[in-house]
Amino acid sequence: MYGRAAVFLDLQGTLGGEGLGDIRDFTFYPPAIPAVKMLNEANLRAIVVTNQSRIAQGLFTYECFLERMESLKQELREGGARLDAVYCCPHYGFTHTVGFAVIHHIRKPNIDFLVYLAVSRPMRGQGVGSLLISMMKNPIVTEVDDPDTAETSDEREVRLRRICFFEKHGFRQFKKGYWQPQASLGKNPVQMILMLKGFIPYASEDVVKAIYYQKYEAMNSIPSDQLQKLLGITFPKNTA
Repeated sequence: MYGRAAVFLDLQGTLGGEGLGDIRDFTFYPPAIPAVKMLNEANLRAIVVTNQSRIAQGLFTYECFLERMESLKQELREGGARLDAVYCCPHYGFTHTVGFAVIHHIRKPNIDFLVYLAVSRPMRGQGVGSLLISMMKNPIVTEVDDPDTAETSDEREVRLRRICFFEKHGFRQFKKGYWQPQASLGKNPVQMILMLKGFIPYASEDVVKAIYYQKYEAMNSIPSDQLQKLLGITFPKNTA
């Protein structure tokens, strides 16, 4: 993600809580928030990985996990720290990872920003991606690479297949053009397509602003003035 080094941190028993517990009764250890802040200040990505298998056992829902995770992120922000991503495995009994999704919840509007969706190559075409999407109960927004900017015909075909996958699952393209901000210094914004699944009573411009400020500014530390400039850039083409 943007070429920066990262530190992967377990949640339970490392940042706080009990090693065999779950997020419902999780509390940070006293040194945890200052330690995450030190990683932020060292320009290292702080990424949490956690196994919450009691979701699969029916003891609580994935939505409960997201709500609790949001409150923990708020505690971090109050302590001057932040997480760059959270990876959660909610399954029970699997011997290997077959796929995962990285989600950033946008509080207003109430949407899940699907940052990354990946399925292991042997499991592709077997419904794993569909299962991951079905677990997300809020409206979903995601970024996809624009086929018109692909450098080769093969890459264009890959991008078109990705768009078809999301359209098959009820996503539709935003009519307004979209630029993905870049956290690395000297990197230009990337022309992409924004896609939405579900209904939200907000204009597309408001959704883009929410993503910029609640994800890219809050989590990636991109200055608000840079994001404001992106909002004013004229897109080079009209999307369908």
